[in-house]
Amino acid sequence: MKSPRNSAKTLLIVAAVVEIVVGLAHFGMPAFALKSPGIAASAEIESDFLTLLLLCVGILLIAFGACTLLLLRESVAIQILFYYTVIKSVLWLARVIIEVVYPVEVPLFHLEQPTLYILPMLVLEWLLFVAAAFLTAKQLRSAPRREA
Repeated sequence: MKSPRNSAKTLLIVAAVVEIVVGLAHFGMPAFALKSPGIAASAEIESDFLTLLLLCVGILLIAFGACTLLLLRESVAIQILFYYTVIKSVLWLARVIIEVVYPVEVPLFHLEQPTLYILPMLVLEWLLFVAAAFLTAKQLRSAPRREA
């Protein structure tokens, strides 16, 4: 049977790879978003700002994925990994809520309603971090306490 740390590690590797792939996909989004009727009719400065935002989100997602992979080293304390997974769970929950409140209405990658595809992926990413947080919490509770 897998230990909680190994199970959490597997979930976090999947979550990190998803973050990196989605981050890389953000670099292609401006080409599609700028062709949509609403954005194409906007001022050049608005189009440039949208491009900048999409590229920045891509960079951040790649950085977050890389941080997740770095924190999976054996030398990282389980307590740090627990806090990290809780923070990432909150981050992804916030992203899910934002998508529900402000759904993406700009057609992307030839999808007229991208939220129908984006929201399940966001929920999956959130659940990966929640599960990893529970697994690291389980290991944290079973870890021997150090005396001060």
